Amino acid sequence: MFNFILIIGITLLTVGLAVVLSKIGGGGSKSAAAVDNKDFLLGGGNLGALVSAGTLCATYWSGHAFVGSVGTGYGYGYTQLIAGAAYVPALVFACIFLAKFLKRKAENMGALSVTEYAGRIHGSRAVHMLGAIANVVLMFVMLLTQFQALGALLEPIVGIDGDIIVVIIGGICVAYTIFGGLKTIAYSDMLMAIGMTIGAIICVIIVFSYTSLGEMTDKLMAIDSELANPTTGAPYGSMQWGAFLIVPYAAVGLIATPYTATRFLSVKKDIKWWKFGFWCCVFAMTWEILPFVGTFIRSQGIELPVADDAMGYFLANYVNPVIMAFVAVCILMAIRSTVDSLLQSISASISYDMRYVLNDGKGMDDTAKSMRYNRIAVAVVGIIGIAFNFLTQPTFLVFLGTLGTGTLQSIMFGPMFISTFWQGNKYGAIASMIGGGLVTSYCLLSEVLMWTMAPLAGDLTAAVLYFVVSAATFKICPRAQVQSAII
Repeated sequence: MFNFILIIGITLLTVGLAVVLSKIGGGGSKSAAAVDNKDFLLGGGNLGALVSAGTLCATYWSGHAFVGSVGTGYGYGYTQLIAGAAYVPALVFACIFLAKFLKRKAENMGALSVTEYAGRIHGSRAVHMLGAIANVVLMFVMLLTQFQALGALLEPIVGIDGDIIVVIIGGICVAYTIFGGLKTIAYSDMLMAIGMTIGAIICVIIVFSYTSLGEMTDKLMAIDSELANPTTGAPYGSMQWGAFLIVPYAAVGLIATPYTATRFLSVKKDIKWWKFGFWCCVFAMTWEILPFVGTFIRSQGIELPVADDAMGYFLANYVNPVIMAFVAVCILMAIRSTVDSLLQSISASISYDMRYVLNDGKGMDDTAKSMRYNRIAVAVVGIIGIAFNFLTQPTFLVFLGTLGTGTLQSIMFGPMFISTFWQGNKYGAIASMIGGGLVTSYCLLSEVLMWTMAPLAGDLTAAVLYFVVSAATFKICPRAQVQSAII
């Protein structure tokens, strides 16, 4: 119980510190309605390199890194380390070379959300609405994975039922997301990213205080040679090099998926992109060695009913209680960072994007009403997510995360990623969204393709449809010329 009280206390402390830092960080006047919406949705569009890197990485990795990747390391061995290494160059490439194009185009047209950008660049309310609906549904799946990670992590440590933990910690996340918006979330994420980095280093040091790399490898080979010397890229691809498919998957996903792409829109205009990429690289490289925790637990011959229990088991059985409490807080920070970001992303689609389309852009200058809708949406989404957690069954968190983010990535690949470099029309965008999403979800749920190959197949389908359908219909539906308003 002491550990749980400590965890709650530190959670509230970091939230309070994030609120203070967000106020000190500035962001301009909040007297105008447009600025108020921009502050809630994009953190004022004035975040620096370290804060932006912290919120992007904490949002993207979070429970996946500290619970999901450790569980996948337990289940599949060193393949997860290869996959983790592949994320780093993809992240840096997206930050330095791709994000600035998206930021510039979205800012020029005044888009306050990623799906609004997709709708405006194609002159289509249908594209805007379809993107918003997809974001709500698929990011809700992602939200459930974070709640599962939260319960799986803390239940064996504090001895409290995981569902109760989700209610308490999830409720705190909902509360500060309601009142803080993206700016408070971003500063909170930065603090959490620093804590996550310290926690990851501590975990790996503890692992290698018990074993050496050679000893761990020998034990894994004795259990199953695929764990230490994989001949396939499972679960990411059937070929031996399948894990390297993470590079294109992650580079595209960071730009095409709304809850991460929003981070690129929130950076300040004169940001040094190389600094943004540098800090992202520092965070990601540290966190991607965490699967060693999972491979260590597997090498000890420990049979777990659920692979994602590996991190909780490690903390409860191999870590000093005081250090365990600190590391648990660091991992809780990781999960919280994505929970608050997902809450903000989903609620923005409901309160801003859907409302914008249904009202044809009218009434968005009513500051009080806009903020009231934003906050109500956060509360409703949070409560429903917590309630749904009681109904979900444990599974590989990385798989569920891929189902949510991978499918959404394929849906938005055409209207978000390709349109940044080659603009199609609204028919091409809609065909791309439907076709790409269906292919990815079918391939994942039916297990026709593995975790990374399925979204890439969906991306390829989306690209073909975007080009072919747009080219075939340009005569009846030319490219949208007016990008400052949805037609």
